[in-house]
Amino acid sequence: MQKHGVTVYENLNLVEELSIAIQRIFGKRFFARPNQFRKQACWFGEFDRFLYIDTDIVVFDRIIQTLDYLNDYDFVCADYQHRGGLANVFSSKIVEDQVFPFDVSQQIFNCGFWGSKKGLISQTELLETFKECAAHPDYFDFSQKTSDQPIINYLILKRIAKRINLVQRSLQPGNWAGSSHFVQQDSVSV
Repeated sequence: MQKHGVTVYENLNLVEELSIAIQRIFGKRFFARPNQFRKQACWFGEFDRFLYIDTDIVVFDRIIQTLDYLNDYDFVCADYQHRGGLANVFSSKIVEDQVFPFDVSQQIFNCGFWGSKKGLISQTELLETFKECAAHPDYFDFSQKTSDQPIINYLILKRIAKRINLVQRSLQPGNWAGSSHFVQQDSVSV
């Protein structure tokens, strides 16, 4: 790993603590894949700016160009999740109960590709947000066995005001390999 500059996340105890906290707050059987919440440890890592990338994400640009948006924003993503409406994230109850105005609810994002800054979310705020979500499971759409996406969207929309979705600024393919925005041209997805 040293050859490629890869390091292992140093605070593995925190990763375990987050896993235990999720089970304690939501119960052991609430999520289809509770270990997906381990990615929330990135808020407390060694980097001042970070980018989380799932393994099924396609990267079209230099990563540093995406991180550069964090000079002006506190959160960055690049996908078309918002075009599908609230599905796989929120139920309509979240708008009906005025947790978020409708326009804010339309800023949802796919949790497989996003970046932010260290220190914007404290461990206390993270766990408080999880508790808020556990108290209102009717706000979320888990119908297709999503795990972390509804909760992380709630966290970001609730706690971080300066957000940007890059696909809303310019025409881009997005980043999820399963997106319908990818078109085959000469054996290459664009």
